Amino acid sequence: MKILFSGPRYHANYNGMIQGLEDAGHEVHFLSLFDDFKYAKSDKTGLHHNKSFIKVPMINFGFYKRRFPPNWQYIPNPFALKKIIREINPDLIIARDLGYQTVCLKFISMIFKTKFLLYSLWHFETDYKEFSIFNRFLLATVFRSQNKITPVFTSNYPNKTPMRNKKMHAFYFPVINVEKRPTKNVEKVKFLCVSKLDHQRKNLKTLIDSILPLILDNRATLHIIGSVKDKNSPIYKDLHKVAESTEGISIEENLPYQTCISRYKEFDFFVLSALVEPLGYSILEAWSAGLPVLIADDGGLSGQVLVGKTGFVFKSNDKEDLVEKLYYIANHPEMIPEMSKKSLEIVEQNYQPHIFEKRLMQIYEKLG
Repeated sequence: MKILFSGPRYHANYNGMIQGLEDAGHEVHFLSLFDDFKYAKSDKTGLHHNKSFIKVPMINFGFYKRRFPPNWQYIPNPFALKKIIREINPDLIIARDLGYQTVCLKFISMIFKTKFLLYSLWHFETDYKEFSIFNRFLLATVFRSQNKITPVFTSNYPNKTPMRNKKMHAFYFPVINVEKRPTKNVEKVKFLCVSKLDHQRKNLKTLIDSILPLILDNRATLHIIGSVKDKNSPIYKDLHKVAESTEGISIEENLPYQTCISRYKEFDFFVLSALVEPLGYSILEAWSAGLPVLIADDGGLSGQVLVGKTGFVFKSNDKEDLVEKLYYIANHPEMIPEMSKKSLEIVEQNYQPHIFEKRLMQIYEKLG
């Protein structure tokens, strides 16, 4: 069948979904308002290339462009969208997040009677308070009876998640396999963090302050891999200053994606200090490499951590709890090999591309 994905841009976390669909013989198209698809079309994804990438034309306001708010300058051309949908003739449209492009596609899908799914990394029920007033309005009107899918759920098992809306479908987010960490005993714990280096929300200063005593005591190391756009950011500068003056803290920046995921196997434990992380795809990459994780309890995947088996969860904005969890891990390195084994097991059981494809087809068959 033909499946059309729509999103702001193509991201590496789509790789597992696309692979699962392509391996099952589906024809995949990807629609974006902003992306030039340099990454998606490259050999860095490791995927097949029988899908098409389409950049959506925007409305040209011409001379009057300056009179409109900035967001209005990026409105997709609905007539061009309609033409694209007519030419592709998809069996299913999956549109990510609430926005002008998704609203247009929703109405166009109604014209062509095409099955439609709204997809978000935010849970539509439990994270409803995080949505803007405009998005809440859309959910209450245009998308009130819309079937929705999300990889974020509050239970370790999607079918046990309490949901008032039966049109809400939770599924495990698929991850492409990462090189595995070798099974070995651990003495000094090597922590890995993958994060943006210039964002306040990533909370890296708190992480470094929390782990620093363990590093100075030669009981742990911290390696941070991340992207940075603003090298003049005070957050980025402070981070580098600490790394340069502290043995045991190191940073790599702006690595190619394949290089980044190849590094996971060199470490023992993954830590993500970010606050209100909608999903945190790096968590799945860590599990796929055999690294247990330490993440905040307000993250999208916190409900999927098997505490003490595949990782630990600390209370968001609670530095003392983060310190306590870091010390516990450093004091019990003997548990890491077994936790590593369990992490690999849950990836094999739940987060494989073919499992996502099967779940999506089950949802598709139930769509009106």
